[in-house]
Amino acid sequence: WYGFYSNNNTDAPSLVFLSNQLCRLAAPLCFHYIALCRVRGTAFEKMYGQMQMIPFLGTLFNKYFPIAIGVIVSLNLLQVYERMVKALGLHSLEFDVFTGDVRPEDGKAIIRAERDKRLRE
Repeated sequence: WYGFYSNNNTDAPSLVFLSNQLCRLAAPLCFHYIALCRVRGTAFEKMYGQMQMIPFLGTLFNKYFPIAIGVIVSLNLLQVYERMVKALGLHSLEFDVFTGDVRPEDGKAIIRAERDKRLRE
């Protein structure tokens, strides 16, 4: 899985993927931050132009969608879903989390066995 890992264990493809995603999110995040602050005439607005409202979503979408995203992110950071699932006893709805119980020696042994197997072929 792509992700940042501690102790400099993040591999190059993960760094490229995550930097790509960050670049894709930077402009929309800036736009919505400026829109929430109600600042007009910024250099960002001059460069990207005025955002056109999407008719079928209505004019309030640009105002309330960033707030909804902020609420969802806050709930995720506070682990509200996990706490609700545990409190209600719905263990079948829990996500599998890597606990880190695997020792590096186990992985090295698996790699060593595969290399030996390929060398014998």
